[in-house]
Amino acid sequence: MANPAFSTENTARAQAPAVGKAVRVLEAIAAQEQPLGVSEIGRRTGLSKSTVHALVASLMREGLLEGGVDGGYRLGYRLISLSQQARDSAVVERAQAGLYALAARTDETVFLGKLVGDSVSVLDREESARSLNLSAPVGSSIPVLAGALGKAYLGEIGPEAARRYIAHHDLPAFTEASTVSPERLLSDARQAESRGYALDRGEYLPGVAAAACCFSWEGSIYFLWIVRIERSAGPDLDTMGRLVQEAARTLQRSLRDAGTAREMSR
Repeated sequence: MANPAFSTENTARAQAPAVGKAVRVLEAIAAQEQPLGVSEIGRRTGLSKSTVHALVASLMREGLLEGGVDGGYRLGYRLISLSQQARDSAVVERAQAGLYALAARTDETVFLGKLVGDSVSVLDREESARSLNLSAPVGSSIPVLAGALGKAYLGEIGPEAARRYIAHHDLPAFTEASTVSPERLLSDARQAESRGYALDRGEYLPGVAAAACCFSWEGSIYFLWIVRIERSAGPDLDTMGRLVQEAARTLQRSLRDAGTAREMSR
């Protein structure tokens, strides 16, 4: 009578080499900007053409590879999506202590987000101890031109890129206080770039003030911002801006240090 446990163990061992070979194929393709053909993949990995053909077919079915315009293969949408999710998870993990400390220090709600298209997707948040329910749960999206977020983003990308961005986007009037003048918004963006954080007073949500900053990491732009009811007790808005800037710099430095350590360990 066959031993099921023994059969399962043998099956796992038999499958493991295939996983290793698939990883070698993915690494070879990832190392090049241009798509690689089967022969070149075989040369770089030491695998036979028949093995490469079989692996490529399986990886394409799973969305981990896709065909290039001029032939050859490149990383697929699913693998890129998984990579982006891994980076976002690393950012969230390293940001959590800072979010908690910032919320505790200011007694306000703090958010972490990432630029996705023309919106900022909320990756994490730390609630105010006052239990103020502000409508931006994790997974929701906020227009990137919303108040302090827009000023921080335009300041981050620089004046020329900011001018081009504004030229191709309408400036929505979220509230009566919203900035709808391109020149005024560009001026606010320059100010945000100069001092390292952006502010708004009721420009996105009536009666709600915000301080925000953003930074780039591994090809993506991340945002850290804090919101409060105007005229509520607590630090003034500029103080909140400086605290957000400090927290963002600490997070960015932590991510860079982790990346350096990862490279050195290879």
